[in-house]
Amino acid sequence: MGKASRKFNPKKAAKVKRAPIPFVSRPFADFPFEAQLVALRDFIPSGYLRVVTKAEYGKQEALLVSYLPEGQIALKRRDGVAMVALRSNNNTGDYSHDAGSALAAALKLEPGTALEGFDVREPGPRLQEVIEPQALDFAVTESFDFWVEPERLEDEDVKQALAAAAEEAVDSAVVPGTESAFWCRMNHDFVRWVRTESESRLFDALARLKVQDKADMGPGTRFIGAFRTCGLLVPVFEMAERMEAAELEAGAVSLDALLVEEVANDAPLTDEERRARAGLVSRQISLR
Repeated sequence: MGKASRKFNPKKAAKVKRAPIPFVSRPFADFPFEAQLVALRDFIPSGYLRVVTKAEYGKQEALLVSYLPEGQIALKRRDGVAMVALRSNNNTGDYSHDAGSALAAALKLEPGTALEGFDVREPGPRLQEVIEPQALDFAVTESFDFWVEPERLEDEDVKQALAAAAEEAVDSAVVPGTESAFWCRMNHDFVRWVRTESESRLFDALARLKVQDKADMGPGTRFIGAFRTCGLLVPVFEMAERMEAAELEAGAVSLDALLVEEVANDAPLTDEERRARAGLVSRQISLR
């Protein structure tokens, strides 16, 4: 090694190795709206959860949204409402840290500006530390009108930009009678139901109902499997023909009652139920 390579480099010496943000398998746990946050982050194209920050963060209303224009992490609208995208390309192992830290930074922005140069890998508060545990409201929307303050919705340029964004979004809606079953229209109509029960107990329940031929949301629907995301299991149902979300209400309410009952069932699984459970587990996927 030459002398030059051994010279002291103050820039290198100043660098401090950053500790990684610890991985959290269920980042939004303890929130009563955990399922809604998971859905916004993973598959709802257009929607928001309106929350209030804690006293130490100014008791301000803010929006946690599916995503923001141009992939922005966060911004503050001209009317002072801070918005944070739950879905972005900047993530650590703890999505709650990412959203909480971005929201804390966005609250300090000037109205009408976006959060620039933000590094989610830096230490910061988790969402549970920043917002109150009760939400003001939750909505799955047909448009991205919430991106701008209400008085700008009559601006023609704004209208065109919002309409263009909405054209790319998959039609989605909450199934009436439920809080976390989400209908969407793609090549077929599907429902993705975010459940907060124990994954193990929920698999048991789904296996029991599958054996009984009751693991569906009524005629013309079929339970096709489940995926795991943010520590929660999401059963998926497919519609044989086009069905609107409202048409699924009765079947969804009935299935929910059956699932709750079977999740509480402590009886051992039968051989047939164990085989059905093994099949469900082997086909599940995990989203990260």
